[in-house]
Amino acid sequence: MLERLRILAGDAALMDRYGVIDAPASGAALELLAVAAGIKRLAPAGTLNRLAHAVESFLRDPHQFGVMLTVTPEDLALREAIEQYILWRRAHGAKFTTGSDILHHFLQYVDGNATCDAVSTKQVLAFLVGQGPLTRNRENKCHALAGFWRHAISRGPATRSPLPRELEKALKEVSRRA
Repeated sequence: MLERLRILAGDAALMDRYGVIDAPASGAALELLAVAAGIKRLAPAGTLNRLAHAVESFLRDPHQFGVMLTVTPEDLALREAIEQYILWRRAHGAKFTTGSDILHHFLQYVDGNATCDAVSTKQVLAFLVGQGPLTRNRENKCHALAGFWRHAISRGPATRSPLPRELEKALKEVSRRA
């Protein structure tokens, strides 16, 4: 795709024009621009390395390539809010491997593209309860979700927490029904 972008820019330059690309939202566009450097490291020689080098040279040349960002305010998707929280925890010195695993697993129970406020208490309980008696793992899940929602509310992606106020009572009640 980046090679295509390079060719498109070259064609536009021949006609003394600009190429305008509507890129993906969030950090995905930045990750895309870093692909060429990654490919060069993976393929130190050969055709793939040559193509990656050409794309990287194109991206670094201010006469050939530039970026203009225009943004529209959008609610942060749950998946992105979780990723930001994980990065924030790690930036503050936490390994946060278990919590990260739990939050990524939680995304299998909800729509990660929806907003944080779209998550229901029912979805949270379905994730927390599982099958069988209350375990340490469920306690870890509670702590990971509670920490995430405290962070999301304080930083703006969420206005409320879907965790029940009396979490232990709710967990035991749902466990009895299952």
